[in-house]
Amino acid sequence: MVRFLKHKDINKESWDNCINHATNRIVYACSSYLDTVSPGWCALIYEDYRFVMPLPVKKQFGFSQIIQPLLTQQLGIFSGEPVTNKIIASFVDGLNNYKYVYLAFNNTITDIEDKNIVLGENPNYVLDLSKSYCELERNFSKNTIRNIRKAKEFGLKAEVINIDTFLSFYLHYEKGGMPAIIKKTILQIDKKTKGALEFHGVFSNEGNLIAVNAFLSGYSRYINLAPASSPEGFRQSAMFLLLATFIEKHAGSNVILDFEGSRIEGVARFYKGFGSNYCPYYSLSKGKMPYILKIFWKIMGKITS
Repeated sequence: MVRFLKHKDINKESWDNCINHATNRIVYACSSYLDTVSPGWCALIYEDYRFVMPLPVKKQFGFSQIIQPLLTQQLGIFSGEPVTNKIIASFVDGLNNYKYVYLAFNNTITDIEDKNIVLGENPNYVLDLSKSYCELERNFSKNTIRNIRKAKEFGLKAEVINIDTFLSFYLHYEKGGMPAIIKKTILQIDKKTKGALEFHGVFSNEGNLIAVNAFLSGYSRYINLAPASSPEGFRQSAMFLLLATFIEKHAGSNVILDFEGSRIEGVARFYKGFGSNYCPYYSLSKGKMPYILKIFWKIMGKITS
């Protein structure tokens, strides 16, 4: 039987034990990460934490809704056991108390019979780094190899940077979303996840920072969380060098590089160019966001950008 639990009633130790032993475990589902990106999150629990599903609940203007949190690509149902259609149906029934739901699921869910639920497939790309760099490089596209060579000819250098350097650059050049909220969230993730974030940058031949990225690590997976480039960085193919350097550093280790995917054709092609494999996840949506909340989020986007 699936039970709904408010945040205060969730046993975090039992929750994390379930996530730690889940076959589809991912750092996004850890209680410390959820506490950061979705304070007050609730949960659906099957039996004694045998199957769990986080509910990133937001309440505004009297409306309770479920919205995918910032910097959290996918959530879903987690367990060390197979997630059957019967289990999926039980958890989906638990969403009926909410008029508006938008939740990105992992690939445990590929079909839902509920006519009120719209299911969409989202692209993602992952690369197994267990092979040597030479072996991995053989699967790079010709365009990727050409751009890595181009970056080196410009004299670019990829280095580890600190969080302040990353944020200063990222918030200047990444114009999407809500910068003030993104900054606060990244700072809290870095503090609460105890070193799960790595920050990398690419410097021009003149010593100028022209591209950055943040990688989130956990459960033998590095997630390509927050890339950004300056116009000069784009011209000099800096991100190609940044990712190639990261791949070379971690090649031969038992980890996955999760590019996080994109619906933008050029970005998807960029990720595929490193020899990554297509690994989709699914979005589950129900109802329409109340008009007053649409206005609120539109205003928030303007005043924090």
